[in-house]
Amino acid sequence: MPSYPQGDLESPFLEEELFVGESGREWEVRLAVLEAESPFLSVFEHSRTSLNEQLEELEEEFNEEVRGPEGEESLVDEVEAQDEEAITDLEVGVEELYDEEEAPYAEEEQEALPEDVASLEEEPLITEEVLRELEEEEPAPVPDLRKRIVEIAKQEWNTWQQGNLPETDPKATPLLLKYWMNFRPTGLSQKKANIAIQKGNAWSAVFISFVMREAGAGNAFSYSYFHTTYIAAAKNAAVNRDSSRFRAYHISSVRPEVGDLVCRDRVPMKGAPCAGTDFANVDRGGISHSDIIVDVKPGYIVILGGNSGQTYPHSGRQENTVGQRTIRLDKQGFVIPLQRKDGCRYFAVVKPPAAGATAPSVPTGTPVARPTSGEANPPAELIRFAQRVLNATEDERLAADGIPGPRTSGALERFRRKYNLGAGGVLDDKTRFALAQRALEGLALQSMFEIGKHDIVTDQALSNFKTQRGLGAEPTLDAATRVALADASERRVGPR
Repeated sequence: MPSYPQGDLESPFLEEELFVGESGREWEVRLAVLEAESPFLSVFEHSRTSLNEQLEELEEEFNEEVRGPEGEESLVDEVEAQDEEAITDLEVGVEELYDEEEAPYAEEEQEALPEDVASLEEEPLITEEVLRELEEEEPAPVPDLRKRIVEIAKQEWNTWQQGNLPETDPKATPLLLKYWMNFRPTGLSQKKANIAIQKGNAWSAVFISFVMREAGAGNAFSYSYFHTTYIAAAKNAAVNRDSSRFRAYHISSVRPEVGDLVCRDRVPMKGAPCAGTDFANVDRGGISHSDIIVDVKPGYIVILGGNSGQTYPHSGRQENTVGQRTIRLDKQGFVIPLQRKDGCRYFAVVKPPAAGATAPSVPTGTPVARPTSGEANPPAELIRFAQRVLNATEDERLAADGIPGPRTSGALERFRRKYNLGAGGVLDDKTRFALAQRALEGLALQSMFEIGKHDIVTDQALSNFKTQRGLGAEPTLDAATRVALADASERRVGPR
């Protein structure tokens, strides 16, 4: 074959003018070279066709090559087959995971990982900006979220043979892999998920997060392998009255409902005392445990959780399964914080967002933290409390003697009128509660409440105040709390 200057035949997309004026023999030689070097043979079959006609023929031949001849596997089929094979690899069985010949998890690699669960964080394969975009794309909570939460939890319970399948059983390994790899928008890789399983890392929070994602919680839930992370986020949502997210309330503030989470303190290891995590300090870290409420009965609720035991409605594994249990309620239908003397205390209820809800001033459920009922003639202790708080917060000049004289009555009347609590200088329940709110605002140096209105924000502030002073965590306004509030208020303003 004759040689031609380099570049003459580098592209099959040649204008037909290149061949004008050439002899038939020269044209045939050039075409033979093109046919030898290009897979698109028919482009130059007709030298007199237009460029558009050539391109149309070229596109048709390309599509035919992709589709493949009838009866043969096409390129598209090959790609789909590869995708199916990749998906099958993620659903690998137990035998493959522990294949000694492949040895995917060498001892030296495992030893390089710290024991702490946090070491299981995936190495960032994408930028934080992209990750944020992915998380923002999580769908909004689906309607009937409570129902879906219970349905998904029950499905998993049945898969775990209703609490009779231990985590060490080979049948449990694919289930644990599923939780670790899908508990948040970017779960662990299969490699690290398997390491977590091999190392026996706690997976109860991963289970809860997985259920919430499968139920369609979207961005409303803060997915994590630490219970305290999503409880703290839910507490913050309640403080900010964000009804679009899960919200956490003090255990004595709301009644439990189906689809809620009930949260308790836990021991760091067998034989150790409880860690001391409670509603007041949960946003500062610590360890805890949560279960899903799947049924509410008179006097008790049925809870379901991962990495726990099975006792209801039948006995099963004592630990390390997906199991159901019951916990007792008091006569008013609230969770009893301490279920047994040697147990850890329940401290919070986390509630899902309601579809289309707006921020409520009072949380779902019935609050029990109310000021102590007063008599027609309040005792001296209550009068003294009112006098001291009025002096510290409203710039009154009352003698803190506990005597309901005309000056005290006038100061109470001004206070009630200022905050729309009613007429007259009476010291009723609402007024006492409003005085407590003003004392808390004074200590915080900011407006925090709708004075006179009982809400979760007040409960949390009162609970925090009491916890910090060793008065318990219940958001109740008892005599000791009133004295402590008055003392703190007076110290803040100093002597007059």
